[in-house]
Amino acid sequence: MSLPPTFITLYLLGSLSAACGIRTQLFGPYPSLLEKIEQETWRETGISFVTSVTRLMERLLDYRDCMKGDETENKKIGCTVNLLNFYKSEINKEEMYIRYIHKLCGMHLQAENYTEAAFTLLLYWELLHWEERPLREFLHYPAQSEWHRKEGLSRKVIHYFNKGKCWEYGVPLCRELAFQYETLYDYQSLSWIRKMEAAYYDSIMEQQRLEPEFFRVGFYGRKFPFFLRNKEFVCRGHDYERLEAFQQRMLGEFPQAIAMQHPNQPDEAILQCDAQYLQIYAVTPVPENVKILQMDRVPDRIKSFYRVNNVRRFRYDRPFHKGSKDRENEFKSLWIERTTLILTHPLPGISRWFEVEKRELVEVSPLENAICVVENKNHELRTLISQYQHKQLHGNINLLSMCLNGVIDAAVNGGITRYQEAFFDKEYISSHPEDTEKITALKDLMQEQVQYWSVCLHPGAGLAVHDKLVHPEMRPLHKKLIDQFQMMRSSLYVSDFFSSLYVSGFFQQSLCECLFQQSLCELGSTPLSTSRLGSTPLSTSRLGSTPLSTSRLGSTPLSTSRLGSTPLSTSRLGSTPLSTSRLGSTPLSTSRQVPQTWGGWVKIKSNSQYLVWPPAALTS
Repeated sequence: MSLPPTFITLYLLGSLSAACGIRTQLFGPYPSLLEKIEQETWRETGISFVTSVTRLMERLLDYRDCMKGDETENKKIGCTVNLLNFYKSEINKEEMYIRYIHKLCGMHLQAENYTEAAFTLLLYWELLHWEERPLREFLHYPAQSEWHRKEGLSRKVIHYFNKGKCWEYGVPLCRELAFQYETLYDYQSLSWIRKMEAAYYDSIMEQQRLEPEFFRVGFYGRKFPFFLRNKEFVCRGHDYERLEAFQQRMLGEFPQAIAMQHPNQPDEAILQCDAQYLQIYAVTPVPENVKILQMDRVPDRIKSFYRVNNVRRFRYDRPFHKGSKDRENEFKSLWIERTTLILTHPLPGISRWFEVEKRELVEVSPLENAICVVENKNHELRTLISQYQHKQLHGNINLLSMCLNGVIDAAVNGGITRYQEAFFDKEYISSHPEDTEKITALKDLMQEQVQYWSVCLHPGAGLAVHDKLVHPEMRPLHKKLIDQFQMMRSSLYVSDFFSSLYVSGFFQQSLCECLFQQSLCELGSTPLSTSRLGSTPLSTSRLGSTPLSTSRLGSTPLSTSRLGSTPLSTSRLGSTPLSTSRLGSTPLSTSRQVPQTWGGWVKIKSNSQYLVWPPAALTS
């Protein structure tokens, strides 16, 4: 490796290992000379020059140390990125900048980081223009026009984005090339690039892509290389790489490092010690393009890309109890200290990790945290259901099984029912009137989660998909999920009328009695909407004077078109089929239950099951 003259000169002047003290080494014996120089008219220029040379020397030393030993690719890539940025931003040496672009691209290709290789070549692509200016032979490029060099780079970058499965980044380049070909009436090339763009759209919709994990890494202590020393980064993990595997990989790259077991910021003693400390924990990406994630008609495969790409902000949470801890329900006092990390560049980019340039700290209330937790779990369920909905029968559904089991088991043993106890309590609602909208949002999210589990609400629900795909040997697990779902359902408020009536396909007599009893108590003479129960309005006068029978609901018994794909049977309703003997022989008593009002909603309890009706559902 040939070194620049500046580096050789500085090497001869003093010890390279003490780069930061170069001025002292040069002028230490002659302090008056240093003082005189600092008073000259070129003082600022001289100091700027010495500082710039010092910073260059620090980076060259790191580069030399990483390249000469058996260092890992990550270290080599890191110090190369550091040097490349210096040539671009501080001394503007374009030729050196371009050389290191291609060195970095080669390292990424060797490590199979195809997306990062594409972003690296884009740096050179951005320096070129669509002009016919002749360019000399350079590196592996022949003498050619600037237009042809940029065209060749475009094709190569598109190819790397394809290999990295980042087709969304390749599409704009396809359009750029298409515009150039169309301008030149090069229809053969135009046809080729349009087909390439179409193939990318097909890949986006058809091919499976994993959402990577992201990890925050702090390098503390003076034994780390300069480009890492006392800095923190966010790293984009490899496919299937989880926190434990990433920690082992980092400790393998830095065998002398000590893993810190807490997320707190290190003190000055650790920063200045002659040792290496690694602090690693997982962080969550905060998407930039929130609008597309809120659009209902956008497929989850597309949303998934925008959740984890082009991201500069990442966050991690630290739970704590503000004030005294509520021992009956810790969710009431559980606050979250949320730290947001802002990077110098978005991920993915020319490196798999970028330095943190700014921190933001906020405190999240218990209710806001509950909303966030349920919303994230709903997203996970929705994504898995979408992935498995069109899978072949008896395929590998381990991820879906684990997710459903974890969510439903948590709901039975605590989970979202604890949120209900904490925030739907009359005392909490009256003492926190400012949280009315947030409570409603949490209730809606909980209802949405129940619908994701439910078997009969729609064929794409989690348990329905699991029922269709589960292997015969795993049927006991599916039965356990159904049983646990029934236990969980009995403890939740269900606000939607049809959800209350048909949740998971179990049409229970007690629930029916509860429904129609509520109509007696609250509706007066107002008939229920035909869109909710059938073609004939049901009024309280008809329900009160005559026992409820099948003749009141229609000429035929309840059918599969109303309740699901399977007719109601004794196995689902009890020992006796649904008939007039169950519903018609005994008038519904209006004195069995007294409805309670809850935030404008009506709550009735029947056999340990709660039904909550909004006023709109009773009068529409």
